[in-house]
Amino acid sequence: MDFSLCQPVVKPLDLVVGGLVDPEELVGRTRELTEIQNGVTTALGVVLVGDRRMGKTSVLRKLEATWAEAGHDVIFVSAQTVNASTFAGRLMERLTPMTWFARERKRWTLDIDVSYKGLRLRRTGGKAPEPEIDLLAWAAERAAPKTLIVMIDELPVLLGAMSPTKAEAEEFMNSLRAARQEHTNLIVVLAGSIGLHHVLPPGSGHVNDLQTQALGPLDPCSALGLALGLLERLEADCHRREFAEAVVTATDAIPYYIQWSIQQTSLDQDWRRDPLDRLRAAMADPLDPLDFRHYIARIPGYYGPQAAIVYRMLDAYATSDGLTIAELDERLRRDAGGGVPRRQDLVELVFRLQRDHYLVPSPHSKDRFASRLLATAWRIMRRLDDE
Repeated sequence: MDFSLCQPVVKPLDLVVGGLVDPEELVGRTRELTEIQNGVTTALGVVLVGDRRMGKTSVLRKLEATWAEAGHDVIFVSAQTVNASTFAGRLMERLTPMTWFARERKRWTLDIDVSYKGLRLRRTGGKAPEPEIDLLAWAAERAAPKTLIVMIDELPVLLGAMSPTKAEAEEFMNSLRAARQEHTNLIVVLAGSIGLHHVLPPGSGHVNDLQTQALGPLDPCSALGLALGLLERLEADCHRREFAEAVVTATDAIPYYIQWSIQQTSLDQDWRRDPLDRLRAAMADPLDPLDFRHYIARIPGYYGPQAAIVYRMLDAYATSDGLTIAELDERLRRDAGGGVPRRQDLVELVFRLQRDHYLVPSPHSKDRFASRLLATAWRIMRRLDDE
């Protein structure tokens, strides 16, 4: 990475390894935040996509604070659960502070039902029970004329657990779409490390009225500012600029790994150790402190009967600087054992691997691993460096 033009303003920052960053301490992401803001202005909302550990939830929290400060009603809820009732409880907790919801609770006993049919509000306790109604449509009407922004993080996790079939997941997404299209003051923001394509049928148009925003690594200068800010707060006894550049380069500017690398170095105070060496040791550790084996373990669930060929494909990409489809086909044919899919099937698998954050396009019609860090972890865990 080229840091020659980077002169970040250094602000002391707290280490937050795996937790939520204070919205006031979020570093960088100016472009992404602006594009998401544009998305809620020009579309009916946003789908935020990106690999794990990029800081999606921290970005959402920053947006939540910004929108609340602007006077909007904001509901932020995590769908990282396999239990619909747990999600319903979280949603109730987030709705309770809203004045219009509190007024309704004085008149009725309110319950939220979450199923593949959508988010439903049930009102009982009056003279006669009221029929179930669509929660988001009802909430948008009560919030008007203010804008109601509903942010659901990790929605694919809940959808996958709650909806045994993709048709049922479609039903849930239909309900969200109907509510936002019928109420102009309702904005929906969806996010998840697992793509919605895993729970919805191919070609599904249930989010085509939303803007898709990808979140990747930090730009080099912002990443450098993050590393320097962490070192400033720690009062690190090292040449801070040099060490910060080494950390950003080793971590491919991915926020979580920047935080982890600096935290681990601060524990043993070995500021002379190459950050990449520390990362490689963690990748080889049987305890897997960075959970890189998740990238291997999830493939059978993602790709089913195609898992074996996907492993072989990723082995090939991890041991190259990038491959065209023709080069990939040649590599697979040279490998001992196993057949080779048709060219079109390879193209489709590469597309899916891109959507699952394993691969990214590179020049000259090639594809490569999404980060050098992930490629290194793959080689170590798959013992490819021994070959």
